[in-house]
Amino acid sequence: MNRERVIKIGILHFNSPFGKDLLVRLNQTEPFFDKDGNPVRLEAEHVELAEFDIDSPTPYHIIIDRGSHTLDLSIGIFNILAYKGAHIINNPCSFHHFNDRKDLGYAMIRVLGIPVPETIILPLQTISHPGIKDFRYFKFVEWEKIQQKIGFPCFLKPSAGKSGSGVSLVHNFNEL
Repeated sequence: MNRERVIKIGILHFNSPFGKDLLVRLNQTEPFFDKDGNPVRLEAEHVELAEFDIDSPTPYHIIIDRGSHTLDLSIGIFNILAYKGAHIINNPCSFHHFNDRKDLGYAMIRVLGIPVPETIILPLQTISHPGIKDFRYFKFVEWEKIQQKIGFPCFLKPSAGKSGSGVSLVHNFNEL
């Protein structure tokens, strides 16, 4: 007997009719059969953006990216998920993003077995993009979980920073 296979699809979109409609239509798609006769079902959800542990496996087979161009945080996360096997439509793994991303570099060398410090990608502290107020899918940061994994002291630094600019030494939870 063949087992049903689920293809997980993540969609990053702003509060737009297109994004909402796409989610509904993908989830309403009738199961179909792959080339070997196995049943396949689509399961779509909005991609939530929060802190991201670079050791996390990708929860998606496919990501439809309708917003990483406005959210720097998602570019790093999507690059890592692509490296780990997710297929991304509107892929941010282009050369100009790939070349200067610490977060992707850390995840790649970690997978290769090279030691790097524990690393968590955090969402933006302030949201200044005009369209971002409609974005409903940020969730609260789990600070206690981050503190347990990272420990103190630690460094807080921008993912695309260079030459040590913007780096802060954090001694405790209140400073974080």
